[in-house]
Amino acid sequence: MTERASILVVDDEPASLALLASVLTEQGYEVRPADSGKLALASVASKPPELILLDMRMPDMDGLEVCRRLKARKESREIPVVFVSASADTSDHVEALTIGAVDFVTKPFQREELVARIRTHLELRRLQSQLEQQVARRTEDLVSAVKWLEEEIAERKRTEQALRESEERFRTMADTAPVMIVTADANKFATFFNRVWLDFTGRAMEQELGAGWLANVHPDDLDFCVQRLGASYAARRDCKLEYRLRRADGEYRFMMCQGVPRYESNGAFAGYIASLVDVTESKRNQLLLEEYRQRLQELTAGLLNAQETASRGLARELHDVFSQELVAVKMQISSLRLNAGCDDELGRHLAEIGNRIGRLARDIHRTSHNLHSSILDELGLIAALSDECEAFEERSGILTEFVAEEVPTVLPKDLGLCLYRVTQECLRNIGKHGVNTNAVHVSLTARLDGVALSIEDNGCGFDLEEARQKGGLGLISMEERVRLVNGSLSIRSAPGEGTVVEVVVSAAGQAA
Repeated sequence: MTERASILVVDDEPASLALLASVLTEQGYEVRPADSGKLALASVASKPPELILLDMRMPDMDGLEVCRRLKARKESREIPVVFVSASADTSDHVEALTIGAVDFVTKPFQREELVARIRTHLELRRLQSQLEQQVARRTEDLVSAVKWLEEEIAERKRTEQALRESEERFRTMADTAPVMIVTADANKFATFFNRVWLDFTGRAMEQELGAGWLANVHPDDLDFCVQRLGASYAARRDCKLEYRLRRADGEYRFMMCQGVPRYESNGAFAGYIASLVDVTESKRNQLLLEEYRQRLQELTAGLLNAQETASRGLARELHDVFSQELVAVKMQISSLRLNAGCDDELGRHLAEIGNRIGRLARDIHRTSHNLHSSILDELGLIAALSDECEAFEERSGILTEFVAEEVPTVLPKDLGLCLYRVTQECLRNIGKHGVNTNAVHVSLTARLDGVALSIEDNGCGFDLEEARQKGGLGLISMEERVRLVNGSLSIRSAPGEGTVVEVVVSAAGQAA
């Protein structure tokens, strides 16, 4: 708005009148106060405001009578009237809306709700005025249509004709909107789809009406979509959900749907109006960012594992090889987040990160594999695990017990390396995250066709699902190591209950 909107506030109570005037003045509106119905009518006759806030209970002339007189005058009948009253009587609400009020706000009111409703009615009035001005400027070819529209406006007392006019104006605005717009009735049947929707799906309006539009929803999202819509209808609340919708070329695209309930002028629930935006590219960008964030976290964990081998004189060498690469990758991730809105920029950053991570992963794998293979060749699996437990106890001060029962003296190197690295990873995480842990039990036992490794602590435990979602505690690297030797990995933990990690591998290298 280029000028401040003028609002007439009518209330016989000075405190209430002052409060309303203060709230509206803070929002930048021009407030014109009136403490009686007669003064309000005189003020409107002198200079019509753009909206009227009207109290219902007033001496001499109540708000309902003031509203009737306003609606009876041609120069004031189009001014939106919003009742603000302490009356909780439903019949008062209904009567106010019946005689021409556009809304009813109950005292004591919520400031934000009142301001939002006023903005809405002023905007609707502005749009109505703009549309009427456009109709007035039409060419002589549309004279007959203009006359028909003027006749419809003159007969606006007839509810059906007024509704038809309003619906037509809405469809015109909806077809020019840059987003998909859909309306549905109180029975959950779709009643309108704008041009953007129809162009997207490549289907005719008749195919989409009712429940026909559900044919476009991805089969895996259909039940979820129907349930969420049903819940929103039952609660008469705003609805926000994401689902996949089939485009005219057959591709399913992720759509963000936001709907709000609609009401008739008499307060009756009329259904929903919703807007939809294609969020596929944004969702893909976020998934890519999360994927590379997790991969970077895993590589960082690999470097930390390498640093723990300082007693064998290789940590500094590993740090020199990988630290600069890790810093470069982190900088790329930061730059990517800042520029994620640009698809071309995003693609270039992701390609660079992919190349760096590939090189880094190969170097870490090759160096750590050679390192631990040489340890196992030198000491053997049982001696290496025992040595690792003793070293951990010395570093952490946590009592660590290692037991080996009837384990074959010779195991395939890949299996031994897997068990050794899982033990290292578990001990590292116990040392770092094992709050209240004072004892760890590590056991290596023979099975019918393989070997079982168990690491158990008496610490505070953790939420396994939360840790898996965050990619923390070395879960990704442990799962990958066990998967590569066709073994099985189980983790049992809960807050306050400690943690048990068990790995079972087949001596023949087959799935256990």
